[in-house]
Amino acid sequence: MTGIRKRNRKGFLLWEALVAVVLLSLGIALVVRAMGRSLRSLTNAAHYLDAFVRADNEMARILRKPFYAPDGNTKTDKGCPNERYRFDVQAADLDGEPFEAMPVAESPRLRQLRLRVTWTSQGKERYFQWHTYTREPSP
Repeated sequence: MTGIRKRNRKGFLLWEALVAVVLLSLGIALVVRAMGRSLRSLTNAAHYLDAFVRADNEMARILRKPFYAPDGNTKTDKGCPNERYRFDVQAADLDGEPFEAMPVAESPRLRQLRLRVTWTSQGKERYFQWHTYTREPSP
């Protein structure tokens, strides 16, 4: 065994331990980052669900009326913290032309209602739109 020294290795070298610590640190950092993104996703999902429930209530309130007259104003939901959600309701005949408020008996046309819910989450404006169609019964 000339030129080759046989080493009796017990334990790790310093650079091996350093590489192991760096890899472990990167793994932990990636897990923490993924947890943060997951928490943001859960927060967004909670806001979308809350907005959807409030939009469902608003749409039910609109559809209970004998006629709907769009006033062109944006409504802010006063029942939620910081008045987070804003509703914008638009109504139009099926051909897309805005219609005047009229009693149901005089308007058997098919109408489209558009409800847009807007809120701010994590510094960004978020929204969804809900479209529904309603046909007023003939007299």
